[in-house]
Amino acid sequence: MKYLLIRLALFVVALAICLWVGTGLVLGAIFAALISFALGYLFFTRQRDDAAVQLAGTFAGKAKPGRAEEDAAAEDAALDGTQASENGKA
Repeated sequence: MKYLLIRLALFVVALAICLWVGTGLVLGAIFAALISFALGYLFFTRQRDDAAVQLAGTFAGKAKPGRAEEDAAAEDAALDGTQASENGKA
């Protein structure tokens, strides 16, 4: 959340400067987005990494438990069936 607020503040400041300089709204928004991305990437590494870990933890918790084991068992059964039919023909 902190990284989002920092990037948003950078965007608003950069947009205000771009509008003050005289770029249009659309071009100013594009410049502001690029500037806020670059500054956030260069100077706020720790906050960005914390946000990435938090986001990964959020999505990792939503995975269905046991799904990987079920998929592996189905895959093994399919391969065993294929190998058994190949062995029977030989």
